[in-house]
Amino acid sequence: MKFLILAAALSAGLSVPSLPASEPEEGPLSWSHLPALPDEEGFAGAFAGIVSNKKTEKDYLVVAGGANFPKGRPWEKEKNPEKIYYDLAFKLEMGAEDASWEKIEGPLGQRVGYGMSVTLPERGSTLFIGGKEQAATDAVWE
Repeated sequence: MKFLILAAALSAGLSVPSLPASEPEEGPLSWSHLPALPDEEGFAGAFAGIVSNKKTEKDYLVVAGGANFPKGRPWEKEKNPEKIYYDLAFKLEMGAEDASWEKIEGPLGQRVGYGMSVTLPERGSTLFIGGKEQAATDAVWE
């Protein structure tokens, strides 16, 4: 029965006509491009959230951890690339003109990715929960 409900929901979603893209300033949301992270490969499964500095009254987007394949792609079997996990973090000041990513040294204490992020606006912080490297972890970082 669960499969039938899931199949019906997927079928309904597939039949929805596409909607035209709205202009950038229309509606309750607006989008803008951020600078690229200072890494050529990028990071899959990175944690991300908003952190506030109450002394300076500035908000930052923080991206931490994650993984990539720096020596080849996973589908390039002849290279047999290793997945590398990271203990890197970067912050970007939100709303600042010409903002650029700044590296944060050793924020997690271990190489980890594929966890969950929960931003807590009332505390000005973000929780990075769980994740894995070679094995799963139940650690929580704030």
